[in-house]
Amino acid sequence: MVADGLTLGFLYRAQPVSECAALSDDQCTLDYAQLRTRVLALAGQLRVAGVIPGDVVAVTCDRSVESVIGILAVYAVGAAYLPLDLSYPRARLVQMLEDARPRLGVLVPGAPGELLHSLELPFVESAMGEPANALDEPVAVDASWPAYVLFTSGSTGRPKGAVLSRRALGRMVAWHRNHPRLGKAARVLQFATLGFDSSVRDVFATFATGGSLIMASGPQRLDPFRMLELMREQRIERAFLPYVALRALAQAHAEGGTLPGNLRDLMTGGEALSITPAIRQLFAALPDAELHNEYGPTESCVFVTSKPLSGAPVFWPERPDIGAPLPHVRLHVVDEYLQALPDGSEGELLIGGDSLADGYIHRPELDAERFVRFRHQDGTQERVYRSGDRVRREPDGRMEFLGRMDDQVKVAGYRIELGEVESVLIAHPAVRAAAVVAPVVGQGRRLVGHVVPMNKAQAEGALRAELAAHLAARLPPFARPQQLLFHDALALTPNGKIDRLQLEAVSEVRLEETHLAVDATLEERVLALWRELLVAPTLAADDDVFDAGADSLLVMAFVTRLRAMAGGTPSAAAIYALRTPRRQVQALSAMTLAPAVDADPVPAERDIDLPTDVPLSDGQMEKWFVSQFGGMAALTFNESSVLHLDGVLDADALKRSLAMIWGRHEALRFSFAADGSRQHFQQDAPLPLGELDYASPPNTGDERLAAFCDQQVRQPFDMTVAPLVRFTLIRLGEQRHALHVIAHHLVFDGWSLAVLISELAEGYNAFRAGREPAMAAPGSFRRYLIDRREHRLSREAADLDYWRQVHAVPPSPLRLPADRPMPKQPDYAAATERHEFSSALTERLRSEAGRRGVSLFSLLLSGFGVLMARLSGQSDFAVAVPFAGLALADGGASMGDGVSSLPVRMRTDAALPFDEFVSHTHAALLEAADHQGLTLTAIQRMLGVRASHGEAALTGVEFNLLPRMPSVAFEGLDHQLRECARAAMDWDLSLNLSDSGKTLALNLHYATVRYDASTVRRWIGFYEALLSSVSGLGDAAARAGTRLADIDVLGTTGRREVLEHWNDTVTPYSCELGLTALIEAQMHRVRQNVAAECGGKTITYAELDRSSRALALALARRGIGRGKLVGICVPRSLEMLIAVVGVLRSGAAYVPLDPTFPAERLRYMAEHSGLQHVLVTDAELLPQEVASNRLLLDVTELLKEPEEQTALPTVSGENLAYVLYTSGSTGKPKGVGITHRNLVNFLLSMSHEPGFGADDVLCAVTTLSFDIAGLELYLPLIVGARLVIATEEEHHEPQPLWDLVERSGCNVLQTTPSLLRLLMDSGRDNEVRNLRLFVGGEALPLEVANSLAGRCREFWNLYGPTETTIWSTVARVRPGLTEVPLGKPIANTRIYVLDANGEPTLPGLIGEIWIGGDGVADGYLHQPELTAERFLADPFVGGDARMYRTGDLGSWRDGVLYFNGRVDNQIKIRGYRIEPGDIEAAADAYAGMRECVAVAHRFGDNDLRLVLYAVVDGDRTDVARALREHLRARLPTYMLPQHVELLDALPKTPNGKIDRKALPEPSAAGAIGHSTTTATAPTLDNPREAYLAEVWGDLIGVSDIRRNDNFFDIGGHSLLAVEFANRVQRETGVRIALLDVATSTLAALAAELPEMKAVAGSGDASLGMRLRRLFGIK
Repeated sequence: MVADGLTLGFLYRAQPVSECAALSDDQCTLDYAQLRTRVLALAGQLRVAGVIPGDVVAVTCDRSVESVIGILAVYAVGAAYLPLDLSYPRARLVQMLEDARPRLGVLVPGAPGELLHSLELPFVESAMGEPANALDEPVAVDASWPAYVLFTSGSTGRPKGAVLSRRALGRMVAWHRNHPRLGKAARVLQFATLGFDSSVRDVFATFATGGSLIMASGPQRLDPFRMLELMREQRIERAFLPYVALRALAQAHAEGGTLPGNLRDLMTGGEALSITPAIRQLFAALPDAELHNEYGPTESCVFVTSKPLSGAPVFWPERPDIGAPLPHVRLHVVDEYLQALPDGSEGELLIGGDSLADGYIHRPELDAERFVRFRHQDGTQERVYRSGDRVRREPDGRMEFLGRMDDQVKVAGYRIELGEVESVLIAHPAVRAAAVVAPVVGQGRRLVGHVVPMNKAQAEGALRAELAAHLAARLPPFARPQQLLFHDALALTPNGKIDRLQLEAVSEVRLEETHLAVDATLEERVLALWRELLVAPTLAADDDVFDAGADSLLVMAFVTRLRAMAGGTPSAAAIYALRTPRRQVQALSAMTLAPAVDADPVPAERDIDLPTDVPLSDGQMEKWFVSQFGGMAALTFNESSVLHLDGVLDADALKRSLAMIWGRHEALRFSFAADGSRQHFQQDAPLPLGELDYASPPNTGDERLAAFCDQQVRQPFDMTVAPLVRFTLIRLGEQRHALHVIAHHLVFDGWSLAVLISELAEGYNAFRAGREPAMAAPGSFRRYLIDRREHRLSREAADLDYWRQVHAVPPSPLRLPADRPMPKQPDYAAATERHEFSSALTERLRSEAGRRGVSLFSLLLSGFGVLMARLSGQSDFAVAVPFAGLALADGGASMGDGVSSLPVRMRTDAALPFDEFVSHTHAALLEAADHQGLTLTAIQRMLGVRASHGEAALTGVEFNLLPRMPSVAFEGLDHQLRECARAAMDWDLSLNLSDSGKTLALNLHYATVRYDASTVRRWIGFYEALLSSVSGLGDAAARAGTRLADIDVLGTTGRREVLEHWNDTVTPYSCELGLTALIEAQMHRVRQNVAAECGGKTITYAELDRSSRALALALARRGIGRGKLVGICVPRSLEMLIAVVGVLRSGAAYVPLDPTFPAERLRYMAEHSGLQHVLVTDAELLPQEVASNRLLLDVTELLKEPEEQTALPTVSGENLAYVLYTSGSTGKPKGVGITHRNLVNFLLSMSHEPGFGADDVLCAVTTLSFDIAGLELYLPLIVGARLVIATEEEHHEPQPLWDLVERSGCNVLQTTPSLLRLLMDSGRDNEVRNLRLFVGGEALPLEVANSLAGRCREFWNLYGPTETTIWSTVARVRPGLTEVPLGKPIANTRIYVLDANGEPTLPGLIGEIWIGGDGVADGYLHQPELTAERFLADPFVGGDARMYRTGDLGSWRDGVLYFNGRVDNQIKIRGYRIEPGDIEAAADAYAGMRECVAVAHRFGDNDLRLVLYAVVDGDRTDVARALREHLRARLPTYMLPQHVELLDALPKTPNGKIDRKALPEPSAAGAIGHSTTTATAPTLDNPREAYLAEVWGDLIGVSDIRRNDNFFDIGGHSLLAVEFANRVQRETGVRIALLDVATSTLAALAAELPEMKAVAGSGDASLGMRLRRLFGIK
C-alpha cells in the first residue's frame, strides 16, 4: 500500500498548510487547517461506521462546502465516493444505488429526509465527525483502487456507473501540478454539479495546487449576469464551464454584464466548442486569459485532450480542434474493425493509458462492449475505451472532433443516450411508438420527442401533460425533451427503420403552433416570390416548391429575398423541411414583417448615375487573367449553347425579343481594358445577330450546325471590344430552327442563360400576340459589382475564417487515374462527352432528394464525390462548385458574371452511411453559399497552397448543376436547350449537369492532354451506375444505412471482367504430385546429362539421383522424414544442391540458414522452427549459438554411409517443401511454409511462360535464403536442363560472374534490379546480348528496362511475394515503355486489386494487391494470429480458397497489373499524401542515377522532412545542384525532398534489397529550397536579374529571391503578376507574357529584357539611359 501524498497532500499533518482560504460557499469559508480537521474527523467517523478501503460510499451533493467535505472524507478513508444529486428522480437514484451497492451514505445538512428514507440506505451526517475518532492521516491504499463512481446515461434506459481509479485521478492531478499555468495556486470557481465529472478536477486539482475553491450557488449558476458578478467579487482566476454556460456567460458580458477581470484560465468542454462573437469579445477584454478547449468522456478521468487558445481572439478558429492527448493518455483512430487509420482519416476514437476507467460498476456485459482490446501493428494489445466519438487526427497529433458514431448526443454539456429517453417514453401505457432526436437549434441542440399515441382521439394537451410528469419522475431535467410532437405514424426509411433525418427536419419548427392565424398578405408575398423564382405562375400555396423545380441555388435566393422582404426567415436548411409556401408562412406567422414593396418598372434612383467604367470582380479578374495566357487559354471561357426551336417560327418576334433583352441587360455590352483594370459599359454597342440557312442540301443541317458550333467555340473574343457575345439564328429546315449563343463568361454565366431563355420566351410570346411584354425592370450589373465589392469587404473576415476552418489542413488535390502524365507546360485543350440520363432515373433522383430533405444538387454532388473517391483512392478532397451570386442580387433579374467557384470539402469515410454523407454535403453547400464572398484563388492564397507543375493547388475538378431552365413555353414551338462541346478550359475535369425538368443531361468536359474519350465515357457509366444504385434503380436497391463502401460502382460486367476474365488462368496439372516426382522423371530420362556444375565440378542427373537418394535414406535412418524440418547451412556448391534435393526426397522440409546472417537472427530461426538437425559441410560456418543442442550432420559423411535399396517415401503436393524466414514488422523474422504443390504449379507455369526448356542453361546467383533461389535450382531440374551454380566468390563480384556466364554458356539469368545495375556498370554489358533476363524482387527502374529490353534476347519483369511462391505475375518487357508493368498472373493464380473495404477497385485505380490461387502458402510457421491477419478466405472463389494480402499497391489496366508502391511506406507531410515511389521514379530518370530511395525523417517533434538517398555518378557538388533542378522540373513543390544525401552505396538486406532501416542520419548539406537560416540569398550578378528581383521584392514583400525562383512559388498571385508585367513594360518597354510569368524562373524572364549593346545600337538614347538606371549600370 502506498500513501497518496500528491493528490491530497494537505491532509497529512506532517505537511505545512497554507493559511489562505481553501473552500467557501455563500454560508462559510474554511482555511486549509480547518478543512483538514473537518475531513479527517468525518473520515474517522466513516471508519467507525464500518467503511473499509475499496468500499463505495454515496455522498449527497448540493452546492455547499459540506458536500466537498464528504467527498474528501470518503477519499481519505480509502473508499470511492458516489455523488448523489438529489434533484434526480427517485427512480434514477434507486437504479444508481442498485448498481453501485454503497456501504452507506454521507448526508449533508438540509437534504430532504423523506426522499433519503425511501432510498433505504444508512447515512452518516457530514457534521457528525468526532475529533476523538479522527484519522491521523489518510488511509494508504494502492493506486489501482477506485477513487470515485460517476453515473452517465445508458442506451438501454438504465444509467451506468464508471469506476475511476486513484491512479487515473493521480495522473490527472499530476498533469495539473506540472502545467506552467494551471500548476499555480489560484482562486477557482466550482460551477458544475458534483455529479458532473469536471467537478473532480475542480476539487482535487485545486487542493493539490494550494488554491481556493469557491462554490457557486444554484441561483448564481442559473443567471449568467450574477455569475459574472460572483466571478468579479470573488476574484476568480480559473474556472471550468460547460460550453453552454460559457456561451451564456459571454453573451451576458456582451450585453453589459460585469467583466471578470481576474480571470486567467477558463476550461470548457462537454460538447463541441464554437467561438461565437460574444466569446471573442469576452476574451478580447481579457488579453492575458486563455481558453482551454478540453475533451474527455466520463470513462476517462475528466479529460484526455486539451487545446489552449490564446492571443487575439479574432484569429481563433470558429470551431477549434480538441488538441493533443495528455502525456498519460494514448489515443487511436480506428475504422469499424478497430484497425488503426492513418493521419488525416476519420474514424472512431479509442482511449487508452492511465486515465482509463476500470469499467462499469457491476455491469460486466457493458464492460465487454465498450472496453476492448486494441491490437498494435507490432502485435501487442492494449485495453482501450470505445468512445463512440468520430474524430480525425492531423499529422501534428491534434484531434478534430467531428461528431458521434451512434445516437448519443451532448446537450448543454450532458451526455445523453437518446435510446434511454426513448425507452422511458415508450414505457408509458398511452404511447404506441416514440423516437427522440436532437436537432441543432441556433448554437446548440435540443431534445425533441416524437410520439405515436395509443389512442389517437386523446387530447394532445392532456397527453402532453401526462408524459411531462412521467418523464420528470424518471429522467433528470437535462435529459427531458424540450418539445413533444404527435404523429399518426413515425417517418420510416425504405428499409423500415425510423427516418431520424426526417424527424430532425420537422423538429426545426414547433408544428404544434401552426394553428396560429396566418397573415394572408404574407402568404401572397411568399407565393409571389416563389412564382417569380420558379417562373411558375400557377404555383399554389400547398404545392411542393421542390417538385416545381426549386434547388439549392433558388433556396438561397429565396431566403435572401425573404429576409429583406419580411425581416426574418427560417434557415435555408429548414426550407427543405418546409416544402410548401403555406408551411413556410406558418413558420413566419409570428414575425414582424416589412411592408410590401411593389416592383418598380423603372431603374432604381441609385442606378441612374452609375459610372460607365467599373472594376472587375475578383471572380472576373481570375478569368481575365487566365485568358491572357494566349493560345488555347484564350478559349477557356467561351460559353456556347444552342436553343432548338421546332415548329412554325415567328422570326420577327424572336428577333424583337432578342433586341429587347439586348437593351435590358447592360453586361452584354461590356468590354475590358487591355490591362484588366476596368470594364466599360458601351451603351450603343449593336446587337450581334447573324443568320444562316442550313436547310439545303436536305439532311445536312445538324452536321453543319455541329461544325459551326465547334468553329465558334474556337474563335476567341477580343475582350477590349464590345460585345463579348454573338447570336446566330440558323434555319435547319422548314419547321426547324436553332438559336446559337456564344459569350465570354466574363459577361454571361449559367444564371444569365436561364434569365435569357425565360425573357426570350416571354418576349417572343408577347410580340407574337401583338403586345408589349410586361416585365419588371432588370437589375444593373454595374450596381451588382459595386454592391458585391462592398459586401465582400464587410464579410471578408468572416468568410476567410470560415474557409480557413474548413481547410485548416488543406487536402491533397484529386489525383485521378489519367491516361497520360501531367504536362510540364499548361495545356488548356478540352473536349466533351455528353450523356442523358433516362427520365425514370431523373425522376427517381428527384424523389430521393425530396425524401432526404436535400436538394437535387446535393444528391448529385454526393454521388460525384463517391465516384471521385473511388477513382482517386482519396477520402478527403475538395471539389470546386460554382455559386451564382447574381441569383442573390436585389433589384430584379440580372445578366453578367457573378460566379465564384468555391472548394467544397468532401470526406468520404467508407463506413459513412450514404444518407449521412448526403446530409453532410447538403450542409456543406449551404454553408459555402453563406460564405461565397471569396474566390477559389483568394482561398488558395489564404491557405498558402499553390499550383505546381500542372497540378492544381487545391482542386482541379469542378461540379456544376446549371440553374434549372424555367418551365417556359414558346407558343407554337417545341424547344430544347443544349450545351455545346468545349474546346478549352482551365479545369482537369468539369462536370456540367443541366435539368430540363424531365431529364438530366450531363456534359463531362475533360483535358485532352490527360484523358482519352474512352476513359471519360467509362467514368460516365460508373456515375450512372452509382446514381442508379443509390436511387433504387438497377441491380443494387437503395437501402437506408447503405455505407459508401457498399455502393456498387463497378457493375456486374465490370466486376466479371476484373475478377474472372483477367484471372482466367486455370491450367490443369497434377496437384497431388510432389516436386520430387518431376525431378526424378528427368533423373530417369536424361541420366547422363549434366544436371549442375559449380566451381569446376559437375554432377550428372544419375549422380544427383544417387547422391540425393543416399542423403534422403540417411536422414530417414535418423527419423527425419515427412513433417520434419531440417536446417541447411552449406556454402554454394554441388553439395548444397544435393542437400536440398535430398531433404525434399526424404519427405522433410528444409530451412536455409545463411551463415552471413547475424548469429542472433539464425538462433531465433532455429529455435522458432524447432530445428533438431542441421546439414553442414563445414561446421565452423554455423555460429555456436545455433550449433549447441542441435545435431550437425555433415553432408559428405552422410553420403559415405552404405547404400540401401529401401524405397523412398512418397512425397505429395500437400507436404511442406521449405520454410523461408522473411523480415517481420515486429523485428522478428517470420517463417513462410511453401508446399510441394505450390512449387509444382509455379515451376510448370514458368516453364511455359517465360519459358524454359532442356537446351537452356541457367546461372544461379541467389542465396538459398532468398525465395527466388527456388526457381534457379529447380526449374532446370524439372525439364532436364543444366544448372550453373555461382560460387560464393563468383556471385558477389561482377567480373567473375560475367566470366562464369561466358564460360558456362549460360543463356538465362535471374537477378534483382540492384544486382543487374551492378553487372551493367562493370563494363561488360554487351554480355547480355545472348541472355534471357528474369528480373524481380524489387521495383524495376524504367531506365533499366528501356536500356536492356532491346539489347538482350528477352527481358521479363517478375513479381510476387515469398508468401505466394516466388513469382505470381510475369511481363515481357519491350523497348519504349513509359511505365514498367508487373504483367499478368501465372497459371492457377488470381490477382485482386482491392480497396480498403475488400472490394475490387475500378480499372486504372490504385488499390492493395491480394493474391489467390495455388501459389498461396500455408501461412506463417507457428504464428496463427499473423497467418489469420495476412491469409484470408478468398470471397471471390469460396470454399477453402485463400488469398494473401501483399501490402503492395497496384492497379489494373486492360488486364495488366502495375505496381504503385507500398501501403506501409506511404508518407504524409504537411497534410499531403506522398508515395515515395513517385519521388524515386523522378530521380531514377536522372542521367547517371544508379539507385535511390526516398524516406521521411523526423528532425523534431513537428519536423518531418523528405530525404532522398541516392548513388549517382559524377562530382557530388555538381550532381547535387543538377539533381535538384531535375527534381524541380518533375515534382510538385510539396514532393521535393528537403535533403539529398549522396552515398557511395545504399545499404542492402541479405536478400539484396534496399535496407531502409540502415540508412544513415541525414546531414543538412543537401537541403533543397529556401534556407531556414537567416542567411540572405546569394547576390545576383546579372543586372537584369537583380532588377527583376527588386521588382518582385517590392510587390511580394520578400527579400530572399533567387534566380531559379518562380513568381508564384514565392508568394505572387495573378493580380500581382499583372502589376509586375505592367511595371516592367512601363519601365523597360518590354512586355512579358503572363503565361511566362506563371511558368518561368526569374532568370528566364530576365533573358527577355534587352542587352545594353542592343539598346545602344537602336539609337534610342532615352531608353538606354533608363535601362542603365534600372539595371544599376554606370
